[in-house]
Amino acid sequence: MVLAIHAALLVLLIGGVPLKEPVVRYGPFVMNTEDEIRQAVIDYQAGRMGAITH
Repeated sequence: MVLAIHAALLVLLIGGVPLKEPVVRYGPFVMNTEDEIRQAVIDYQAGRMGAITH
C-alpha cells in the first residue's frame, strides 16, 4: 500500500546582525526594559494598542 500526501509548507526565516541590547519579554510583548514591558501591558489593557478588524 502506498499513501501519497501533498501538503504545503511555508517557512519564514528572518536574520540580521545582533542588536547587542537587552531583551525583556512577557507574553506577546518584547521590549528592552521591564519598565517598557509594564507600560506596554498598561497601554494594552487601556486599549491603546489599536485593533485588528476583519
